[in-house]
Amino acid sequence: MKRKYNLGDETAITLRKDNQQEDNTQITLKKQKPTSLVQANDLPPRTSSLPSPIVKLEGHQSEIYICKFSSSGNLLASGGFDKYIYLWEIPNNGVDLPINSAILKGHSNAVLDIDHFPLSENKLISCSADQTVILWDLQKMKKIRTFKEHSEIVNSCHANLKNSNLFISGGDDSNIYFYDQREKNVIKKLKMKYPIFSLQFLDEDFLFVSGIDHSIPCYDLKMDKIIYQLNNGHVDSITDIKLSNDSNFLLSTSWDNTCRIWDVRPVTFSNNRCVKALIQPNSSQTTILEKKTLLKSSWYKRNDTFGNANQFIANGYENDVMIWNTTNRELIYQLPGHLGIVNCVDFHPKEPIIASCSADKSIYLGEVDLKSY
Repeated sequence: MKRKYNLGDETAITLRKDNQQEDNTQITLKKQKPTSLVQANDLPPRTSSLPSPIVKLEGHQSEIYICKFSSSGNLLASGGFDKYIYLWEIPNNGVDLPINSAILKGHSNAVLDIDHFPLSENKLISCSADQTVILWDLQKMKKIRTFKEHSEIVNSCHANLKNSNLFISGGDDSNIYFYDQREKNVIKKLKMKYPIFSLQFLDEDFLFVSGIDHSIPCYDLKMDKIIYQLNNGHVDSITDIKLSNDSNFLLSTSWDNTCRIWDVRPVTFSNNRCVKALIQPNSSQTTILEKKTLLKSSWYKRNDTFGNANQFIANGYENDVMIWNTTNRELIYQLPGHLGIVNCVDFHPKEPIIASCSADKSIYLGEVDLKSY
């Protein structure tokens, strides 16, 4: 059953910039009065530690392309066309509002991707249309190192889940660069055939790559070759790939209006690794295709009594956030609120909270109830 809710009890946080020089910009927090569109008695039971079922974060001055929770869920990082990375502290006491704790300035063009290191919340990586990758120190709130190997726009950066020092980047120059936090220079380079939109480590030895091509190669880093391709599925460019919690499945998002789930276990009983195809509701994709928006999706990260983490995925679709039950391919939530294309969604790692960012310059944090699915 598809649900489409009004915003309900919404708390908004707005950042106001004083009219000063950029380097001396003063950031102040302005808490807007919550606006309730329904009576409190009509709201469903609360499921998260957010102070209200929906919280709106504002501060970015232009379109937001990426938002990601840290591994603890205590920090949300966001980046966009304004060149800045905003860091938001996410309290878990049910009372305090999220606050903007810092703004990282270092890129000279749009920030297109961000990733947290899973084993350490003190480091962050980002990539940009300025052709650079930056490694950040979040304790000192400054750059550790800027990498300038790419010759075109850098679309994706990704930290290895097993090796806390290893991370990678890929871009329109069709190059993949490998980095080690302890090294000043690139440690490895791979040249692919086509521009790269998204990268995903399987572990330290295998890598999935997606881009303009309609297939997803799995690259063996030890053998330095492609060992198989995930194809016979998408019919347009693949904008994003994400590995499931247990590393058994890969989620892919494409301009062909579908999300697909692939079986990436070492041994399978079928030559066709595509096990699920989720088709978006019929609508015009003209705006998305004209803007070449690299839509990003998310797996539900929890694996507890509420259900298997692989059971739910979320993605942006035009101005809404869509949440799917992958077991029966049912669309269970279609969440409105944004006034522009939803570029990225990300599930909280410990609570049933979904973050979404959009061309409307805003971020929404919304709680969902997945216990009954």
